[in-house]
Amino acid sequence: MSPSYICSCNGVSEQEIKRVIAKRQVVELRSLIILSGAGASCGRCRPKVQSILEANRPVVSNLQTKIKWE
Repeated sequence: MSPSYICSCNGVSEQEIKRVIAKRQVVELRSLIILSGAGASCGRCRPKVQSILEANRPVVSNLQTKIKWE
């Protein structure tokens, strides 16, 4: 079974997009386009790439901690 391509211009599948999101902890569309190549050519697939990102966006915790000064 061949992969279902989201970005036919660059041959990027939905599975590849999800893998990049998970592996690189991608939270922004611009970063996902750069790292995966999906949406980097004609741009017609960008809405679908955005929806995949929104559905699979990793939860990034706030790294700042509150310090109590005593």
